[in-house]
Amino acid sequence: EAHRGEVEVEVAPWLIAFAGGGRRIFSDMARSRYEVDLGLGGQILLPVSFMNVLWAASGRMFRAHEPAYHQWGANALLAVQFRLPAGLLARLSGGVTVDVYPNSEGYRVFFPQGGSEHRRDVQGRFGATLWSPALWGVRLGASYEFSERTSTAELFGFRDHRGLVRLAWSGEVDVTLPR
Repeated sequence: EAHRGEVEVEVAPWLIAFAGGGRRIFSDMARSRYEVDLGLGGQILLPVSFMNVLWAASGRMFRAHEPAYHQWGANALLAVQFRLPAGLLARLSGGVTVDVYPNSEGYRVFFPQGGSEHRRDVQGRFGATLWSPALWGVRLGASYEFSERTSTAELFGFRDHRGLVRLAWSGEVDVTLPR
Protein backbone atom coordinates (compact mmCIF):
# COMPACT_ATOMS: atom_id res chain seq x y z
CA GLU A 1 0.00 0.00 0.00
CA ALA A 2 1.37 3.42 -0.89
CA HIS A 3 0.24 6.95 -0.11
CA ARG A 4 2.36 9.44 -1.99
CA GLY A 5 2.48 12.96 -3.36
CA GLU A 6 4.60 14.08 -6.29
CA VAL A 7 5.40 17.35 -8.02
CA GLU A 8 7.17 18.23 -11.27
CA VAL A 9 8.31 21.73 -12.22
CA GLU A 10 9.55 22.68 -15.68
CA VAL A 11 12.41 25.00 -14.74
CA ALA A 12 13.42 25.59 -18.38
CA PRO A 13 12.38 23.97 -21.69
CA TRP A 14 15.30 21.55 -21.24
CA LEU A 15 15.17 21.05 -17.42
CA ILE A 16 12.60 19.47 -15.07
CA ALA A 17 12.84 19.28 -11.28
CA PHE A 18 10.80 16.62 -9.49
CA ALA A 19 10.16 15.51 -5.92
CA GLY A 20 7.95 13.08 -4.09
CA GLY A 21 7.27 11.65 -0.70
CA GLY A 22 4.89 9.54 1.30
CA ARG A 23 4.37 6.32 3.20
CA ARG A 24 4.65 2.77 1.88
CA ILE A 25 3.21 -0.13 3.91
CA PHE A 26 4.40 -3.71 3.33
CA SER A 27 2.95 -6.94 4.73
CA ASP A 28 6.38 -7.33 6.39
CA MET A 29 5.99 -4.34 8.75
CA ALA A 30 9.77 -4.10 9.29
CA ARG A 31 10.03 -2.81 5.69
CA SER A 32 7.18 -0.27 5.97
CA ARG A 33 8.63 3.18 5.52
CA TYR A 34 8.39 6.90 4.94
CA GLU A 35 10.08 7.96 1.72
CA VAL A 36 11.35 11.16 0.14
CA ASP A 37 13.00 11.55 -3.25
CA LEU A 38 14.04 14.43 -5.47
CA GLY A 39 15.86 14.91 -8.72
CA LEU A 40 16.51 16.71 -11.96
CA GLY A 41 16.11 15.60 -15.53
CA GLY A 42 16.11 17.05 -18.95
CA GLN A 43 17.26 17.11 -22.50
CA ILE A 44 20.70 17.95 -23.82
CA LEU A 45 20.17 20.26 -26.77
CA LEU A 46 22.27 19.13 -29.73
CA PRO A 47 22.87 20.88 -33.07
CA VAL A 48 21.73 17.76 -34.98
CA SER A 49 18.09 16.93 -35.70
CA PHE A 50 18.33 13.12 -35.95
CA MET A 51 19.33 12.54 -32.31
CA ASN A 52 18.27 13.65 -28.86
CA VAL A 53 19.74 12.94 -25.44
CA LEU A 54 17.75 12.67 -22.22
CA TRP A 55 19.21 12.46 -18.71
CA ALA A 56 18.04 12.26 -15.11
CA ALA A 57 19.65 12.14 -11.67
CA SER A 58 17.80 11.57 -8.42
CA GLY A 59 18.35 10.86 -4.75
CA ARG A 60 16.15 9.24 -2.13
CA MET A 61 15.88 8.54 1.58
CA PHE A 62 13.69 5.85 3.16
CA ARG A 63 13.06 5.65 6.91
CA ALA A 64 11.68 2.21 7.74
CA HIS A 65 10.00 0.76 10.84
CA GLU A 66 13.07 -1.51 11.30
CA PRO A 67 16.27 0.65 11.17
CA ALA A 68 18.12 -2.04 9.19
CA TYR A 69 15.87 -1.09 6.23
CA HIS A 70 16.68 2.65 6.40
CA GLN A 71 18.05 3.48 2.97
CA TRP A 72 19.88 6.24 1.11
CA GLY A 73 20.14 5.99 -2.65
CA ALA A 74 20.94 7.76 -5.90
CA ASN A 75 20.29 7.09 -9.60
CA ALA A 76 21.82 8.47 -12.80
CA LEU A 77 20.26 7.71 -16.20
CA LEU A 78 21.14 8.58 -19.80
CA ALA A 79 19.19 7.77 -22.98
CA VAL A 80 20.01 8.58 -26.60
CA GLN A 81 17.34 8.31 -29.27
CA PHE A 82 18.11 8.24 -33.00
CA ARG A 83 15.71 8.92 -35.87
CA LEU A 84 16.70 6.47 -38.60
CA PRO A 85 15.69 6.30 -42.28
CA ALA A 86 12.23 4.92 -43.16
CA GLY A 87 10.68 6.21 -39.92
CA LEU A 88 12.55 3.81 -37.62
CA LEU A 89 13.61 4.90 -34.12
CA ALA A 90 16.49 3.44 -32.10
CA ARG A 91 17.13 4.08 -28.42
CA LEU A 92 20.15 3.26 -26.26
CA SER A 93 19.92 3.75 -22.52
CA GLY A 94 22.00 3.13 -19.46
CA GLY A 95 22.04 3.90 -15.81
CA VAL A 96 23.56 3.25 -12.43
CA THR A 97 21.89 2.99 -9.01
CA VAL A 98 23.60 3.00 -5.62
CA ASP A 99 21.73 2.11 -2.42
CA VAL A 100 23.17 2.12 1.10
CA TYR A 101 21.50 0.64 4.19
CA PRO A 102 23.48 2.44 6.95
CA ASN A 103 22.05 0.48 9.91
CA SER A 104 22.13 -3.02 8.46
CA GLU A 105 25.36 -4.42 9.97
CA GLY A 106 24.73 -7.95 11.17
CA TYR A 107 21.00 -7.89 10.32
CA ARG A 108 20.19 -11.61 9.79
CA VAL A 109 17.80 -11.07 6.87
CA PHE A 110 20.63 -9.46 4.87
CA PHE A 111 23.56 -11.41 6.35
CA PRO A 112 22.49 -14.94 7.44
CA GLN A 113 26.08 -15.79 8.42
CA GLY A 114 26.58 -12.43 10.14
CA GLY A 115 28.22 -9.38 8.62
CA SER A 116 30.44 -6.65 9.93
CA GLU A 117 29.62 -4.03 7.27
CA HIS A 118 26.40 -2.37 6.19
CA ARG A 119 24.57 -3.46 3.07
CA ARG A 120 25.47 -1.56 -0.10
CA ASP A 121 23.98 -2.35 -3.53
CA VAL A 122 25.29 -1.08 -6.87
CA GLN A 123 23.26 -1.80 -10.00
CA GLY A 124 24.07 -1.05 -13.62
CA ARG A 125 21.61 -1.27 -16.49
CA PHE A 126 21.94 -1.08 -20.28
CA GLY A 127 19.18 -1.29 -22.88
CA ALA A 128 18.61 -1.03 -26.62
CA THR A 129 15.26 -0.65 -28.41
CA LEU A 130 14.30 -0.50 -32.07
CA TRP A 131 10.88 0.97 -32.99
CA SER A 132 8.98 0.52 -36.26
CA PRO A 133 7.62 3.46 -38.27
CA ALA A 134 4.38 4.88 -36.86
CA LEU A 135 1.15 3.68 -38.42
CA TRP A 136 -1.92 5.62 -37.10
CA GLY A 137 0.23 6.62 -34.11
CA VAL A 138 1.11 3.00 -33.27
CA ARG A 139 4.69 1.70 -33.18
CA LEU A 140 5.94 -1.85 -32.64
CA GLY A 141 9.23 -2.19 -30.76
CA ALA A 142 11.72 -4.85 -29.75
CA SER A 143 14.11 -4.29 -26.86
CA TYR A 144 16.87 -5.97 -24.92
CA GLU A 145 17.91 -4.94 -21.41
CA PHE A 146 20.74 -6.22 -19.25
CA SER A 147 21.10 -5.35 -15.58
CA GLU A 148 23.43 -6.53 -12.86
CA ARG A 149 23.39 -5.75 -9.16
CA THR A 150 26.25 -6.44 -6.79
CA SER A 151 25.65 -6.28 -3.05
CA THR A 152 27.65 -6.64 0.12
CA ALA A 153 24.74 -8.91 1.13
CA GLU A 154 25.29 -11.70 -1.41
CA LEU A 155 21.62 -12.78 -1.41
CA PHE A 156 20.66 -9.54 -3.18
CA GLY A 157 23.05 -9.65 -6.14
CA PHE A 158 21.75 -10.74 -9.55
CA ARG A 159 22.11 -10.59 -13.33
CA ASP A 160 19.05 -10.13 -15.51
CA HIS A 161 18.67 -10.40 -19.29
CA ARG A 162 15.32 -9.23 -20.61
CA GLY A 163 13.86 -9.22 -24.12
CA LEU A 164 10.57 -7.42 -24.69
CA VAL A 165 8.15 -6.83 -27.54
CA ARG A 166 6.45 -3.47 -27.12
CA LEU A 167 3.42 -1.75 -28.61
CA ALA A 168 3.09 2.01 -28.13
CA TRP A 169 0.45 4.51 -29.22
CA SER A 170 0.87 8.25 -29.14
CA GLY A 171 -1.59 10.82 -30.27
CA GLU A 172 -4.42 13.01 -29.06
CA VAL A 173 -8.06 12.27 -28.55
CA ASP A 174 -10.40 14.97 -27.27
CA VAL A 175 -14.02 13.90 -27.51
CA THR A 176 -15.22 17.35 -26.37
CA LEU A 177 -14.01 19.09 -29.53
CA PRO A 178 -16.30 19.57 -32.53
CA ARG A 179 -15.59 17.53 -35.65
